[in-house]
Amino acid sequence: MAELIRYLLLVNIFLVLLTLFFRLVLSRENWLKTNRIVILAGITLSLIIPLIRFDILPSPEQALIVIPEVLGNINSFNPDFILNEIQIYGTAPIVFPWLSLLQGLYLLGITIMLMMFLTRISNIRMLQKSYPMKWFNELFITILPPNYSSFSFLGTVYHPSPFSPDDKITRLILEHERVHISQKHSWDLIFIEIIQLVFFYNPAVYTLRKQLVLTHEFLADQVVAKVDRKQYSLALFQNFFNVPHFTLNHAFNQSTFLKRRITMLQKNTQNRWAAFRYFMVIPMIGTFMLLSAFTTVNAQEKKTKEEVAKEVVAIKLKEAGFDKKDIEEIQRRIDKTEKVGTKEVIKLNNDVFFVVEDMPTFRGGDLESFRNYIQKTIKYPQIAKENGIRGTVYVTFVVNKKGEITSIKIERGVDPSLDNEVIRALKSAPKWSPGKQRGEMVNVAMAIPVKFNLK
Repeated sequence: MAELIRYLLLVNIFLVLLTLFFRLVLSRENWLKTNRIVILAGITLSLIIPLIRFDILPSPEQALIVIPEVLGNINSFNPDFILNEIQIYGTAPIVFPWLSLLQGLYLLGITIMLMMFLTRISNIRMLQKSYPMKWFNELFITILPPNYSSFSFLGTVYHPSPFSPDDKITRLILEHERVHISQKHSWDLIFIEIIQLVFFYNPAVYTLRKQLVLTHEFLADQVVAKVDRKQYSLALFQNFFNVPHFTLNHAFNQSTFLKRRITMLQKNTQNRWAAFRYFMVIPMIGTFMLLSAFTTVNAQEKKTKEEVAKEVVAIKLKEAGFDKKDIEEIQRRIDKTEKVGTKEVIKLNNDVFFVVEDMPTFRGGDLESFRNYIQKTIKYPQIAKENGIRGTVYVTFVVNKKGEITSIKIERGVDPSLDNEVIRALKSAPKWSPGKQRGEMVNVAMAIPVKFNLK
């Protein structure tokens, strides 16, 4: 669910950014084919980029996830290093099911939008079946009653009667619709309708649809007006008061766009600075990728325990000054070490060990005794219960030479209320019997994953 929410959130943010970019930077440029590509490609990238995992980028989460995963899985080379996960249970308060309500409203919205989409398709199909069709000038033309306006959808032109092939205005309209058909603009509309169906609640989608339809009209106007711009402008004005019956088509009049269509027709030359505006698409895509990268769940979670352990131990040892040869040797031990009579010793630095010959003990018992103590000591914070906060807190600490718990660090937290409760429990713990290496008391690093659950 969290991943789905992340995906939907990013897609909606990208669609809003794309809309703002197009409206502010490109909407008045007459590189019309490029504008069409920017809109369609931008929407497609908005859907795809959140699905890509950019693990090579340094996100803030990586440092928080990598280390605790290694500590939590260090059992793979020494079972005494880490305590088993502690389960803390609490009873969640009864709250109104807002999430279920939102899910229901979303599904209802999709259902309504789908029914409207299918109805529009059905209406156009009914027109095709109910009225005569003729083949004229390499076009399929369905002759409609006089109260309809001219439009095209997929490979068919729909024209109101009377149909006069010799009339100049009629020929201009047919050429206009021919451009829509030849450039397959209807497929663009079907694509944007599907996007609108899924993201019906996002105003940016409707703006993008409007911009796409307007770009289609500009493209058709640009081609047809080359023959007779004056006559073509007159045809636009004559059809101004006709109102299209459907939205899933290219109506010739598009009266709401008339002013902008006439303005665009008057542009004779390309703006020489326009190319620089289109190069700004690159940083926009880069922004999409960065936003996605910084919210990506790290792929370390999918790696095996041994792989994660080796990677993070290597980082820690390198920070402690070990050379490459020593690091490789310890990584080989991780692959091969099993629980045998003689324990392997892994040293973090001159003062702190991961594993020693005699591990610290708590109240004369094994490490499980400390786990049980912590489980009884930790109390589920009331504020976390009320807000439905749950998750696993990964914490590391050091049992020093005096048996005291020091260097407490939350490696990956969930919420301050949960994190602070874990720290409080650790600080309140009695002293340990310190660990020993070759008969000398040493500092030993440990880790505990504490999982908070709500029933």
